[in-house]
Amino acid sequence: AAIYGAENEVTFAEACIQYLEQQAPERHYLVPILTRLGKMKLAHIKPGQVKALARELYPKAKPQTWNRQVIAPVSAVLNHAHGLGLCAPMRVKRFSPQDEKIKKAIDREWIDRFRAHATTPYVAAYALFLHTTAARPTEAITLRPDNLDLDRCYGMSANKTKNGARREFWLTQEMADELKLLPPKRMHYGEGELRVFGWAHYTCAYGPWKETCRRAGLAYVTPYEAGR
Repeated sequence: AAIYGAENEVTFAEACIQYLEQQAPERHYLVPILTRLGKMKLAHIKPGQVKALARELYPKAKPQTWNRQVIAPVSAVLNHAHGLGLCAPMRVKRFSPQDEKIKKAIDREWIDRFRAHATTPYVAAYALFLHTTAARPTEAITLRPDNLDLDRCYGMSANKTKNGARREFWLTQEMADELKLLPPKRMHYGEGELRVFGWAHYTCAYGPWKETCRRAGLAYVTPYEAGR
């Protein structure tokens, strides 16, 4: 590095280690990126390669996804490396976002009909929790029993949010009473962590959620749309 310059010796994988240890240990979007760029020297990475990689990794995704899951994490690693003197500054221009259709808000009537046809009481409670707290699906899925004080109708997210703080939830009495009757479940077939809704990942709820929409004769919307 002293002879050729750090940017000609340090790899993207090594820069990731520095970034993850010092800045963001839970940035999982970097995992697929490392399989392509991990061995590359920082000096050899070009903005065009990063944008091409976004299309390669997520060929059916929208520009917003490319920006969030590739451009942003790669830029964060390179910016951090530059701050350590490991490479020259590099700006990767983001993709222009596509216009999205305006989504219709979900009302209580939709939620009640959904809950009446839910595949399990956990799916019904999950829908009510999202709708009454505006929680993100991940925030709801990762809730543990010790994150809730149902007598006070109060809860706090298990993990920190994007701004570095844990999120508070104020529950309706209806929600608190329903959760009191819902035994927490261990994820990973009873061998893992005890959680309020029992799922290991927010995608685990997609199957029963879609089936409930079908049973209820409702147009499918994602859990995120039904809540946030």
